[in-house]
Amino acid sequence: MKIDDLLSLIETDSVIDPNKLDVESLKISQLHAKYYKIFMEEVRMLKSYDLKYGTMKKERQEYYMGLAPDEAYKAEPLNKKWLKSEIDIALGADVKLSEIDVKRDMQRQKVKMVEEFIKTLAGRSYNIKNSIEFLKFKNGVG
Repeated sequence: MKIDDLLSLIETDSVIDPNKLDVESLKISQLHAKYYKIFMEEVRMLKSYDLKYGTMKKERQEYYMGLAPDEAYKAEPLNKKWLKSEIDIALGADVKLSEIDVKRDMQRQKVKMVEEFIKTLAGRSYNIKNSIEFLKFKNGVG
């Protein structure tokens, strides 16, 4: 799921209709299930990016150490002999590895965002209860 779509979905589901607090209270478990499903899918995607990153890091490390297959050097000539102590510098500046790392980092943010929204859903019944109590107080009931 794209991050903008996820933000839009959370924005929509964050709205509590003050005129239908009973309905909103009953929707909590449905929303929890919906977002837990999304959470699990996003965690699965994060694991996929972690795996891709690990594989790419190994490939790029072998490339800089001169251990990659000859085809790799034909496609992308290595213009410098890297010392073992410089490999981390080369990996830090590697575009291919950085692209995966950026995607992985954005995926982490999506997982965190869904996780945080699930936490707010856990407190939603408390907020609804407080709203009902305030409405009672405001109307002189109880």
